[in-house]
Amino acid sequence: MVPADGRRRWPTLGPELCDWMEERLVFGPGAMLGEPCVLDDEKRALIYRLYEVFPRSSGDAGRRRFLRAGISLRKGLAKTELGAWIGAAELHPEAPVRCDGWRKEGKAWVPVGVGVRDPYIPFLAYTEEQTDRLAFGALKQILKRCSAGEMLDVWEDRVLRTDGSGYAEAVSASPNARDGERTTFQHFDETHRFVSDRLRGSWEVMLANAPKTGGWSLSTTTAFEPGEGSVAEDEMQEARDVLKRRKSSPRYFYFHRGAGDHHDLSTEAGVKDAVIDASGPAAVKWTDVGAVLDRWRTTKDRAYFERVWLNRPVASSRQMFDIPALRKGYRDERIPDGAFVVLGFDGARTRDSTGLVATDVVTGMQSVFGYWPRPDDADERWRVSEADISLAVERAFDTYDVWRLYADPFKFDSTIEGWLGEYGKDHVFEWDTRQIKKMCFSVHAQVEAIASGGFTHGGHLQPEWGDAYVEHHANARRKMRDVWLDANTQLCTFHKQRPDSLDWVDLAMASNLSWQARGDCIASGDQPKAKKRRSRMAFL
Repeated sequence: MVPADGRRRWPTLGPELCDWMEERLVFGPGAMLGEPCVLDDEKRALIYRLYEVFPRSSGDAGRRRFLRAGISLRKGLAKTELGAWIGAAELHPEAPVRCDGWRKEGKAWVPVGVGVRDPYIPFLAYTEEQTDRLAFGALKQILKRCSAGEMLDVWEDRVLRTDGSGYAEAVSASPNARDGERTTFQHFDETHRFVSDRLRGSWEVMLANAPKTGGWSLSTTTAFEPGEGSVAEDEMQEARDVLKRRKSSPRYFYFHRGAGDHHDLSTEAGVKDAVIDASGPAAVKWTDVGAVLDRWRTTKDRAYFERVWLNRPVASSRQMFDIPALRKGYRDERIPDGAFVVLGFDGARTRDSTGLVATDVVTGMQSVFGYWPRPDDADERWRVSEADISLAVERAFDTYDVWRLYADPFKFDSTIEGWLGEYGKDHVFEWDTRQIKKMCFSVHAQVEAIASGGFTHGGHLQPEWGDAYVEHHANARRKMRDVWLDANTQLCTFHKQRPDSLDWVDLAMASNLSWQARGDCIASGDQPKAKKRRSRMAFL
């Protein structure tokens, strides 16, 4: 959740609005069509957050705290219906959706809510046909069956106030047609499907419209397919950037609930726990978990199941490494000084991050020996320090008995030339990660080792580097190649979700090169040298 300050008691119209919804609205299309609206604890909490306002003592007293919001929930949790309920309240002349003063309750001042004077509310979905079937269609069905609809006229393509002072409508993905609208609230449904230039253009134009009249925007979605460049992916990335303090978006609220990575999805018990996790403590009370499990038993597309029913934005069909297995491979120990090791190096001079990973040849244990991420506040002039990298390599050769260092030469040719001169061509090897066939077999070997449980890591030079090590492996996405292990097994390489993504994979690549070097060392039959190559004091 962003911002993660839900325990702080901001003034909110939420309690008054939730009461209004449960009194005046009903459920939309589905088994409970026409039944009185009931908000579970999580949806009530979300509405409280969405309708927070600046406190009475603030210079912005009474104004909405958030101008944009994104909610990501698994399939079947009525997120589209939530969007329709909020749309109905924003349209209704009597719903308490804007602060119009304050009243004192005990020692606290609480906001008093009123309706919007002249609302304009567009609903956008990924196709014109789906617009009517999703939130806007739900809005019409709700208002035809509830007391709130008595002050509204429901038409095929619009819902109007009976006094003519405002309306809601379904809109198409036409950026030029949307420019200049005086929007008071707008809803984007299933934004994981907003991948086309037209949809993204409409979304951007509409976002710019809402603040003109103090309006706001709400997106609801199920987890996206990584790498497609959807609006949902952008919104989650923005939330992650805020959490990691890469950027500031104080008027943005984001909530995602999905199953954690620790669940074992190869067993029915593990999937059941994951469904419960993705549902949350409020929704699981009314969720038919058994019905969802039955879908898992019968589906041929487990990746789709994982995305829509567990709300995991990392599609398992495209994730390169088995992250639960990688986490299980953590050991609270370190590679001892003087150990017979190999090194892997990968990175970028100006973008992304750079890493150096050591692997104990005998045990196979890996450890991050150097990590240089691009700072969050770096400008275009920033460059990773070649001196710092070379110092770390020197320390690695001082600390361990290094058989070989495999280094990707891309953008680091001159640096590697220096290492060749310092440590010799028997110890420093260029490993070009752009050589597809070699990389396919190298990646396959590491994937198999991690999945089999024969892969361990720990003793990272700084504790936070261990978190980055796992995160970079989790960020890696498959890219299928025309390379085959046998007639039935196609191989792949890995890459970032998108070229401009801040979800880096450089430690995963350094890890792979280090693992490849270990395999080559074992295959060569080389043994540790009787003495370390260098005699300086070990660094650790």
